[in-house]
Amino acid sequence: MASVQPISRAQFDAWTGGTRPDVELVGPGVWSIPVAFPENPLRYTLAYAIRVRAGIVLIDPGYGSDENWELLCSGLRRIGAQISEVRAVVVTHYHLDHWGNADRIAEAAGCEVVIGASEVDWYTGRHLQEFSPAEMSAWYTRLGAPAEALQRIMSTDDVHQPLMHDAPLHRLSPGEAVPFTEGILRAVGTPGHTDGHLSFLHEQHGMLFGGDHVLPTVSTNVSLTPFGSPDPLNEFLTSFDRLMKLNVDSVLPAHQYRYTGLHARITSMRATTERRLAFVRDALRQHTTVSPWEIATLIPRKRRPWEEFDALSTRLGLGEAAAYLAHLGAFVR
Repeated sequence: MASVQPISRAQFDAWTGGTRPDVELVGPGVWSIPVAFPENPLRYTLAYAIRVRAGIVLIDPGYGSDENWELLCSGLRRIGAQISEVRAVVVTHYHLDHWGNADRIAEAAGCEVVIGASEVDWYTGRHLQEFSPAEMSAWYTRLGAPAEALQRIMSTDDVHQPLMHDAPLHRLSPGEAVPFTEGILRAVGTPGHTDGHLSFLHEQHGMLFGGDHVLPTVSTNVSLTPFGSPDPLNEFLTSFDRLMKLNVDSVLPAHQYRYTGLHARITSMRATTERRLAFVRDALRQHTTVSPWEIATLIPRKRRPWEEFDALSTRLGLGEAAAYLAHLGAFVR
């Protein structure tokens, strides 16, 4: 089995060197346009511009800010295009670093935001009260977060941010073609990170635009939430089976760098998940009851100990621990 290998030396060097890569041609008629992801260790989002007969299809335009607007406009100019040529803004999932610029682009270009139908259903179908600070605080308290940690968790910028769309939506289901791509770009259901996360397969070039589903080295966060799937980890693992059947030559993720070796990456991610599940099972055998917070503090960490996690990492780690317990039937949402 082929190993995971970076395709672009420039992107790899930028990631490992702590910088942001430049605009880059990544395939025939396909470019990456990096935009900033402020105050986050991922640092940037790789937006992708695809030249189609009708104009440009733009995938994951990144965090909404004036800086990123200028980066996108500048990047499009460098490839001989402009915002007015965008025919569809495609979003893999509703996280700030993916959809934040989508409405602004759609308004300027007079186009739709293309998003997974399941993503729309679980997110926009919620009442705003469910995203209120009181509701979210109660949720993390139920997961076992102590007072000091709870205060830090609630300081993260997207923990209780309802999604309010101004732009018209095109709801896409797995297997369907992205508008204006004449069937060469199709949606692949890859839930787990969010309930309706989609990846997109460029069938002509064997490219998988993977969003956050299969990053080259960073582990995809799969968290239990108060308003999502009761077992997001199961959906995440099941989606791997779907990807293993695809003819993919290169993976174009939303962060880090593009790479080859999708099967190897999936095998590695599965192994990591199984190791953590085995650890959680062992913890459950040793304790009659255990909270997600306690599990989160016990899980071995490679990069830094739990005590050194920042507010965002603490929230994500806590949600992940809850997802492992839910998968094992030891925590019911």
